[in-house]
Amino acid sequence: MDVDTRRRRDLLGLILDAWRPACFAESSIPGPLAEAAVRLDRLRSTVLADRISTDIALGRDTELIPELEQLVADHPFDERLRGQLMLALYRAGRQTEALAVFAATRSLLVEELGVEPGPELRDLEHRILRHDDDLGGVPPRPRSAAVRFEDPNTNLPHLVDSFVGRDSELAEVHRLLGEHRLVTLTGAGGTGKTRLAIEACRSLIGEHADGVWLAELAPVADGAVVPIVVAELWGLSATDSSVEDTVITFLRHRRLLVLLDNCEHVHDAACRFVARVLRETPGVQILATSRETLGIAGEAVVPVPSLGRRGSDGSPGAAVALFVDRGRSARPAWTPGLDDDDAMDRICDRVDGIPLGLEL
Repeated sequence: MDVDTRRRRDLLGLILDAWRPACFAESSIPGPLAEAAVRLDRLRSTVLADRISTDIALGRDTELIPELEQLVADHPFDERLRGQLMLALYRAGRQTEALAVFAATRSLLVEELGVEPGPELRDLEHRILRHDDDLGGVPPRPRSAAVRFEDPNTNLPHLVDSFVGRDSELAEVHRLLGEHRLVTLTGAGGTGKTRLAIEACRSLIGEHADGVWLAELAPVADGAVVPIVVAELWGLSATDSSVEDTVITFLRHRRLLVLLDNCEHVHDAACRFVARVLRETPGVQILATSRETLGIAGEAVVPVPSLGRRGSDGSPGAAVALFVDRGRSARPAWTPGLDDDDAMDRICDRVDGIPLGLEL
């Protein structure tokens, strides 16, 4: 079969090499001839899609992705091309991106044409969600390179470096989670919101019957993918309803905590999703990180500022402590002396006490 597929692919390639696309958009060709040219272009597009199908069957998924992305940009309403891009992404281990293509397609078709995606594209989305063996390819790649606990009640990363400072913020997060269903950590990029949130969640795993789960939104470009990322936490399949409905149904009778990390670039979509979760799933708590508050009724906010350089008595503050800790991780024998104090203070000032800057 592979031999036949390769022969078919080679033949389609030869046809396409000889059959250049016609461009009559700006010509003055009479109507009947222009209409015939349009039909020929559509026929060529069909042949091109057939060639791409043979490439996918031959396992050339990764090398096809740039070509398919350009074709989708050139032909935004072509559902077959979009489906091929979804399949190529999935087979390359990029499930979240494949589902994002479907979400973007649905938004485009609904907003521009007032229609839903066709049954074939919807079926492909459902098969990707449930990791259908018939799709082939490799398992979806993890979104984090960190080692994870072998614990059925959490997917929190096991971070190997130490947690420095933030004692007061950590205590405040724990206090507020005891009183509110939504707590949001806010602050500028690099202040350590994610690390603080993970540290706060780690000690709460045993307090939630159905676990503590991290949904990472940093890789998400389209807000419509937010519920998809959450659905992936438990391998949910949306065969008979939307992904968001499936997530809500799954969560309705569970008691768990979801850490929704990096909400700022999909702020509006995250707010809508969180509001619905809080409204319809009474046993679920959410700890969010974002550069701005979510603005949902009942939200408790914990600002995460930069680390202080020195205490009021001149003793080393959290910024210096973090610098020293990471310095010793890189060079275990290093012990800062008095001559190092000024240099460390200047470095902490230069990066405004931002943990990410200090670590870099």
